[in-house]
Amino acid sequence: GIHFITAQAVTMGGRYLEQGDEVAVIDTSGGGAGTGMIVMGVGVVREDGSVDIPARLSFAAGQGLPDGAAGGLGSAMVFLAWDRQAGQESRPGAEARYLLGAGLWGENNGLTIIDLLQLPALAAAPESPLPDQLVVEQNLPNPFTDTTVIRFGLPVEQQVRVAVYDLLGRELVALHDGITAGGYHQVTWDGTDGDGRPARKGMWFYQVRTPGRTITRKMLLLR
Repeated sequence: GIHFITAQAVTMGGRYLEQGDEVAVIDTSGGGAGTGMIVMGVGVVREDGSVDIPARLSFAAGQGLPDGAAGGLGSAMVFLAWDRQAGQESRPGAEARYLLGAGLWGENNGLTIIDLLQLPALAAAPESPLPDQLVVEQNLPNPFTDTTVIRFGLPVEQQVRVAVYDLLGRELVALHDGITAGGYHQVTWDGTDGDGRPARKGMWFYQVRTPGRTITRKMLLLR
């Protein structure tokens, strides 16, 4: 089923999110391996600052969450946000002024309306200007519906190629290819191929390749 969530405004670290920023709703009731967080839906902030999040519920009343996690309907909603301009993700948060609902899955026949959703900013970790070796971070946001940022670090100036591949290993688009200075860099993928055509939704791979090392990671595109 679908649970529809509308937030009339969202802040992250006290700053209002703007058009194009993204907000995800997660279920943290999982008790299995990993963080126990399952992304249930993602929405893109509109020009007026509001956002709609259609959350895809893949479990029924009385059942647990997928992948063996405990919990389900009636457990708490938690939110994450991605500030595209600042390139920053929020910490998980649930502080909100609810107009309809109390932030629980399955309440109000699957409808939740929020006046203001307030999320804490994620403090940036101190980093060395130059990593000891090639570093490739997980893309943010992930999953994503519009654009995502891929960040990588180089120990020295060298040739770098960043590209997106499908599940069969076929290259969809090259995001960067050239001599790049040592330090941290980022590229943005807008979910299109080399000709500007939208890519299909689903799992994709991004790869950062240097003469001495190649790192590949997964990312999930939602439409």
